Amino acid sequence: MSGDYRVLLKSVDLEHAFVVALFVDIRGFSSYGRDSSVAARFLTKVYTKLIDQYFPDASFIKPTGDGLLIVYAGKSEDLKEISRKAVEISLSVVRDFGSFKEDEPLLSGAPDKVGIGISMGAACRLVAEGRVLDYCGRPLNLASRLTDMARPSGVVFDSDIACLLYT
Repeated sequence: MSGDYRVLLKSVDLEHAFVVALFVDIRGFSSYGRDSSVAARFLTKVYTKLIDQYFPDASFIKPTGDGLLIVYAGKSEDLKEISRKAVEISLSVVRDFGSFKEDEPLLSGAPDKVGIGISMGAACRLVAEGRVLDYCGRPLNLASRLTDMARPSGVVFDSDIACLLYT
């Protein structure tokens, strides 16, 4: 992948986009990951469930080590609905996360809490050969920082989303 990525970076174009960005952080994963094969099994199960059942319509998803960056891109007039949906889904993830490992005896003792930060606004995406390689910009940085505030578990979203949702 790194070789492909390096080649794609040579032909990258920058595109502006309106986004709702989410950072999902698995709480306590660093101390849990003592056995790498079990930790990898847990991440595979969690990522698959998050992608397939909770965020199947996301525009872009990238693993962050112990969580995921999830981006919804849309028109500025769609951000209110996208934000509402992102908050609702995130609250479901926080509520349901402890059950993600129920049918896996190997995963007893795996983390059962998650923190999610959500932000929205204008961002930039790196595109090459029709593929989105990455996103950057204020909403992504802010969502990452808000995730840290969602402790021990929960959802924290920025004031721009609060203004959209509660006006």
